[in-house]
Amino acid sequence: MIILPAIDIKGGHCVRLSQGKEEEETKYFDDPVEVAKMWADQGAKYLHIIDLDGAFGDSDVNF
Repeated sequence: MIILPAIDIKGGHCVRLSQGKEEEETKYFDDPVEVAKMWADQGAKYLHIIDLDGAFGDSDVNF
């Protein structure tokens, strides 16, 4: 089994949406790169990175 850590990025921050609702977000971390490094340090070989700004059609500012 492969476990894929996910990083949802909105406005340059790591967030989690409540039931996928754009307006109901909780910010968890300020720096997505630091979160990616944390997962790599813990042995993750892959990451699932979601650009929520791009997904909601605002722009692709996160990449």
